[in-house]
Amino acid sequence: MTIIDLIAAGEVLPLLAAVRDLDEDARREAGAGLLPLMRESPFRSWSDHRSAALAVAAVALLPSAARATQVLGRRWVTLDEWAADPVRAAARDRGVDWLTDLAYRLDKPQEKSASGSQWGFIAALLRAGSATPPTGDSFVVGWIESLASPQLPAQRDIPVLDRLRTDPFLPVLLPRVFEVDGLGNRMLFKDRPAWEPNAFPRALTQLAAEGVLDRGTLLDDTLNRLHRADQPGASRAFLILHDGLAPTPAEITARTHDYLHLLTDAPSTAATMAQKSLRTIDLDLSSLLAAARVVLERPEKTLVKSQLIWLGTVARTDRAAAAAIAAVVAVGRTHPAVEVRDRAEALATKLGPPTLSPSGPDLARGDHLPPPAGPAPAAPPVSDVDELVEEVAALLRDRTDGPLERVLDGVVRLAAIDRAGLSRAMAPMLKRLEDTWLLGANHGNVRCLCEPISAVVRVAADPARATRAAWLAKLAADLRSRHPEHPLNGNLPAPHRLLRLRILEVAALLGSDIPPKDAALLGYQIPPEAAVLPGAAVLPGAAVLPGAGFLPEARVSAGGAAGAVGGYRGLLAAPTSVSGALDPAVLFARVAAFGDRTPWRWDMTQALLRIPPGPDEALAAKAAALGTPAGAALAARLRGPGLPDPVLSVQIVDRPPPRFTEFWADQPWHRRQWEALPAHRLLVASAPPVSADPEASALLTITPGTVETWYDGWTRYWPAVLPHHRGVVAAAVLPQVAAGADTDRKDAAIVLPLLAECAGDGGTALSAALAYGLGARHVTDRVAALDAFLDLAARGALDAPEVGAHVARLAGLEVLKLSRVAATLRDAAVAGAPLTVWRLLAAALSVLVQAPQSARGTPDLLTLAAEAAASTGVPLPVDGLAELASRPGSTRLVVEARRLSRALRSASA
Repeated sequence: MTIIDLIAAGEVLPLLAAVRDLDEDARREAGAGLLPLMRESPFRSWSDHRSAALAVAAVALLPSAARATQVLGRRWVTLDEWAADPVRAAARDRGVDWLTDLAYRLDKPQEKSASGSQWGFIAALLRAGSATPPTGDSFVVGWIESLASPQLPAQRDIPVLDRLRTDPFLPVLLPRVFEVDGLGNRMLFKDRPAWEPNAFPRALTQLAAEGVLDRGTLLDDTLNRLHRADQPGASRAFLILHDGLAPTPAEITARTHDYLHLLTDAPSTAATMAQKSLRTIDLDLSSLLAAARVVLERPEKTLVKSQLIWLGTVARTDRAAAAAIAAVVAVGRTHPAVEVRDRAEALATKLGPPTLSPSGPDLARGDHLPPPAGPAPAAPPVSDVDELVEEVAALLRDRTDGPLERVLDGVVRLAAIDRAGLSRAMAPMLKRLEDTWLLGANHGNVRCLCEPISAVVRVAADPARATRAAWLAKLAADLRSRHPEHPLNGNLPAPHRLLRLRILEVAALLGSDIPPKDAALLGYQIPPEAAVLPGAAVLPGAAVLPGAGFLPEARVSAGGAAGAVGGYRGLLAAPTSVSGALDPAVLFARVAAFGDRTPWRWDMTQALLRIPPGPDEALAAKAAALGTPAGAALAARLRGPGLPDPVLSVQIVDRPPPRFTEFWADQPWHRRQWEALPAHRLLVASAPPVSADPEASALLTITPGTVETWYDGWTRYWPAVLPHHRGVVAAAVLPQVAAGADTDRKDAAIVLPLLAECAGDGGTALSAALAYGLGARHVTDRVAALDAFLDLAARGALDAPEVGAHVARLAGLEVLKLSRVAATLRDAAVAGAPLTVWRLLAAALSVLVQAPQSARGTPDLLTLAAEAAASTGVPLPVDGLAELASRPGSTRLVVEARRLSRALRSASA
């Protein structure tokens, strides 16, 4: 076998024998084949034996550490610690003295995966050469991992304490352990052979007790590490190390400043440790009071209660300090936790004259919200190709929250002005498109808009007819799929389907007219009576422009070549407001400038949906006088009421039965995925009124889907599709908003402020969406729900009792955490809406307090309700409250019910 064959077979010892007696010329000739082997190798990864053989060959055949690194430093080469012995043998046979240099070169701190895959090999070479180890983050991480799981079997049953005693890396790497972020999570491994937990901190404690490590330095490093921000849970190892060191009062006194800093600024676990440590020493009063002022404002209830107990103990032993302590205790009067406020009140009463105002936040009586501002105007149209390129880049960078409408309008506008210039400017965007996951991603997934958006970019950059024709066929296929009665029907919500069809329409029709054969693909029809008018075209649906099917019937005809579909100078549907609304006067001006050409089917549909519902006879007469297809469609819309209001109804959707049952034994991921779904989800169905025509029915029909539906952020564009029909859009986005509360999805409720800016009755769908949003898992979603809550309250468009009823119902289904709802509502009350919050809570508590089993978090709502009732002075009824308050006992539920009862009696007085 040749040397290359031996490497490929992983034959380490035969390879070592084969290269032992080669002269330098033969070594140079054989070494020349190593790099081509790496480039042409059929192996995706190199096994440990194959990698070891490669390392032996590199050291035995290549002239320097730099050349050997070119071969061994690749990500897919994995070198275990045992490979160091044959490599060192090959080096001895050849007289190589650069193994330490090779080890340093193979350690790549910027490539953790490369360094980590070869850590044991690198460490063995360094130990053999008595070299100082690297101190990069990845090498330190590898050291801890090697202590947890040694690669050599002989090391695995040796306790980590014994291995550390003889480890030459310990003096150099231990200080770095306290500096690498996130390393604490790796330090709590179990020790062999007894499998005792927290092996590394226990070993360090023992080495400090034996004098191997300096105790003072170890304690200082531990405190410094706890000062620094780190990953959640990473500080636990250092807290265990601190407890193992058990600092004496003298050691704590010498480090008082460090412990006070931890008490006020560190995460709760470290702050609690510092609090316990400081209580063991004689801390001067000024330092205690300064720290206590900060601690009493922290949100952790246990930490604050302990601080109050500490202050009370000091006050009992030093009566002269009682007044100063009472002034500090007063800080606790505005704490969010009612138990803390009660304890502060009781302590202040003992210390002297009452210094606390009535408990609860400082809320104004009634709602004092600023008058709502109208939606901001939309950005002006794109004016040149350079600006368009910037907008397209922004859209590709943030596809679900980018300037989609402005890009669509800009592409159409500039294509009409300078098609060749648009293509030249957009050509570089094809490379940008290839660098994003838009290209080739989610094709066939109709819930994703990546494919239509990439189509617009491609067609704008490449005007070849073959490219445009491909998207024309795609649009035709979309129109034919899953909608036997109407193009907007199917298993997609109407806002999403209409948005998808509009984007595909731009890609399919950009920059040219539609010939008759292509028009037929899209459903454009040339009526027999118009046959004498060459090129005349009308669109299907009520014998007029599609999208006007919910309008009074009015036939439109157009003559001459001007009747072709095309010739756009910008989209008719481009909104004039960020909410998606379109000023009817602006639409009329666009239609008048458009002439007698027939507008694009879905562009006209969207334009008519964006103007406010209701008649406008004066503008309708002017539109009809134009005598054009678009003018007739606009006139018909303005003479009718527009899209009617939907009929909304609540439904409870259950989790579907488990799938892939036969595979669960081998694929537990399927079980975990199914178990992560909520058992129940409250959704809202939207249905058209009985008198609605097919087009209106398609737009207003929202059928609740399953608990698994997710649109990955595309819902942010939906409110602008139907900006005057909040209820329809709210019903459509409700599954996504619900996922933020019942499956902890992030960015699920970001759409709510956009809905608040829209118009129309949101109905029970909007109330349910707010209820879910108030209890979302992530803070960003709760903030979005809070913004929508305050905006709707200021507009007088919020049905607070209905939102409260939904909160109670969702809590009963165990899909909503009331503690999150209470925190969000407290912010709403402080922001100026205490009366709205109180009305919501009264409706929710009327259900919750009468439930057979109290929902977790109900006391939090009772506390907030008592504060809201006291601040507003409005005695709203709460069904079942008297019975709950009269129960014996002192559970928090009963105590808070009594507090609310007292607040209601005071408000009624």
